[in-house]
Amino acid sequence: MFNKANELLFSQQFKESLKCYDELLNINPDHIGALNNKATILAEIGKLDESIEFYNRSILLDLNNAEALYNKAGILTTMGKLKEAIQCIDEV
Repeated sequence: MFNKANELLFSQQFKESLKCYDELLNINPDHIGALNNKATILAEIGKLDESIEFYNRSILLDLNNAEALYNKAGILTTMGKLKEAIQCIDEV
């Protein structure tokens, strides 16, 4: 399921990919890869606040998750929340 969702993500089939990640997260809500990738899609489709929520969930599961921290910082920068973005980068 994760591989299928990733293939859909990389081919920019976001709606279908989100469905797969949602199914996977229903089975395993702590799947860090699915949380990160769902957050990425949400950011791509302009749902920045939701994206941050999924990155936060991922980071809580792995405080050293550099990918999630970096991506979250990028979204916070886009949102104009520079102090929060810098805090994320400092944690990497």
